[in-house]
Amino acid sequence: MEHVFDKTEFFDTIKRILKFGAEEKALTGSIRETEIEIDAIQSKIDAIKDELIKSLIMLPSSKAKRKANIEKYQNQIEEKKAFIAEVKEQIKNLNLRCFNCEEMPSVYLGTFPQGKDGEEMPLEWDVLLCEQNFVHLVTKHVIKQMKYADELVDTPWKNSKIRHWLNSEFYENAFNDEEKAIIIEKELANPGCPAYKTPGSDNTRDKVFLPSITEVKNYSKYDMDRIATPTEYAKNNGLFVSVETGGSYWWLRNNGGNMYNASIVNFNGYVFEYGFYIVDERYGVRPNIWIRLQ
Repeated sequence: MEHVFDKTEFFDTIKRILKFGAEEKALTGSIRETEIEIDAIQSKIDAIKDELIKSLIMLPSSKAKRKANIEKYQNQIEEKKAFIAEVKEQIKNLNLRCFNCEEMPSVYLGTFPQGKDGEEMPLEWDVLLCEQNFVHLVTKHVIKQMKYADELVDTPWKNSKIRHWLNSEFYENAFNDEEKAIIIEKELANPGCPAYKTPGSDNTRDKVFLPSITEVKNYSKYDMDRIATPTEYAKNNGLFVSVETGGSYWWLRNNGGNMYNASIVNFNGYVFEYGFYIVDERYGVRPNIWIRLQ
């Protein structure tokens, strides 16, 4: 039986996520401003300590003057320490607001085998970016283990096995007609690997794709945000899973240190630009799509 797409609920959830993201961005900005303020105060404390040391080296002859000098700088240091303690408390409160706020909802689109025995389940997606009337989504989990290419030969994204699978078998089977209607075909630039000067390849037009090195770093600033856990289906079909983090490797669309490699995100969320051999079967796929808002 074909799954039902609740369009109203889907777009309402997208709007909630975008609203939450805007609030989180503002809150993160406030935290960063406070941290900068703390750094400035710490610099002032260091300067006061320097002055104190100088005053102790060049002590005035009078004991009263020596005592007054020392007390003056000690009082200034204590005042600055008290201020820092107050600002740190503000940061703590801001972070608590982040952790205690409404849990980020999930958005579901399409279905794919995800259960231990290949049971089909709704696909869960994270929202990465909103540009004008379009939203970039990525699957929350690594959904399948797959080689980047079948042969160890020069293989750009355009000719990769993953690209072909994503835009044919995966796209056709995962989404119903109503869902396909909101997925747009996106023109993608396909740069090489910046660190190793691997050449780029032709632009492509894709409905489903993998992110590039630049994109994944822009959307997720910290390694921990890139850690992706696998579905039971992917885990049971040969996908590598870290005991330490529970995360898996997942491919990017850039070629890596050479055209036999593709860049990858590892189980710690680190972007390994040099990458691994494109014929390695232990690594996985997190599909990306752009959808049109209504």
